[in-house]
Amino acid sequence: MDLKKIIISIVAVAVAVAVYFMFFHDNDRRAVMKRFNALMEAVEKPSGEGNISMAAKFQSLSNMVDDHLFAESFNPAIRLDEPSDVMLSNYATARSYAKSISLSAKDVEIIFTKPDEAQLTCFGTARITSRTGETFDETRPAILVFKKKDGKWLLSSASERQIFKRQ
Repeated sequence: MDLKKIIISIVAVAVAVAVYFMFFHDNDRRAVMKRFNALMEAVEKPSGEGNISMAAKFQSLSNMVDDHLFAESFNPAIRLDEPSDVMLSNYATARSYAKSISLSAKDVEIIFTKPDEAQLTCFGTARITSRTGETFDETRPAILVFKKKDGKWLLSSASERQIFKRQ
């Protein structure tokens, strides 16, 4: 094989790899990030939110999560592994006690653990104002797992990342 054919082959492989990362790999990363942002928006509750807006958010939420959800927190110790409709119903009940909920995330990283599974890590902050006016600010390290089903990225797991283990 002459040098010209070798160079053409190397260039063709490099172009194929570049096309994959430009059009497929990054698209999944953007889709996961877009889904994460949409989830945060659906979970948020502005002060004075009406019933129609709340119903629309819950419909949206139900379309963004897997059929079964896993959630875990260390403080307080909570471990839930339930059908998503049960977990969303419990969230709706808990949400009714808040006047407002706002969320933000920092240091967001996405790692693809499998072609159809992505792990998003971040430091999430929730600011919750109760109906009595008390405000609570919580920042926790989080791990969210998204699975691609029928071309859609769905949340399947949300857990608090334990940085330091208490003895």
